[in-house]
Amino acid sequence: ESNLNRKNAELEAAKTSLINKINQLEQLTHIIAHNLRGPAGNIKMLCETLIEMNNRGIENAERNAFTQNEVLELINESSGSLMNSLATLMEISKIKLNKEIPYDDCDVVAIVSDITTQLQGIIYEKQATIKEMLGVPVISYPKPYLESIFYNLISNSLKYSNPAVHPEIIVSTLVKDGKTQIRS
Repeated sequence: ESNLNRKNAELEAAKTSLINKINQLEQLTHIIAHNLRGPAGNIKMLCETLIEMNNRGIENAERNAFTQNEVLELINESSGSLMNSLATLMEISKIKLNKEIPYDDCDVVAIVSDITTQLQGIIYEKQATIKEMLGVPVISYPKPYLESIFYNLISNSLKYSNPAVHPEIIVSTLVKDGKTQIRS
């Protein structure tokens, strides 16, 4: 009977562990879908721009917002951002599996710059401007998670902006009541 009780306790612990793993995988899936949408959308929009430029021909070059070389450079940057996002997501999955979350000294300017590169298609499309007001330029936090937080703040600000107004997004960090706050 005691052996049976021990086995039941082990099964209950295994069940709880599996439920936690399923929840972590669901969170990871959400992060992946959200973080890859921006760079993939950028690449798609830029490819469509390139096709449109090709169809219009050289005679209408003055109507193009970008030169062909600029579009190719932007596609290259967007694909680099996509690769960086994939690498970050791989780090997140390793962290979730190992349960060890290392803290990094994260350069907020660099993170915001990377994210604006990833989202440059929608930023251009909406004619948005992104400004930084950083009272705390370096935040000690797990970098993949901080990148995901900033990505969500900026992309949601763009996504849910008033279509009749060119968005102005202000990313700010400050210390309030002894705690670092992030705002967008």
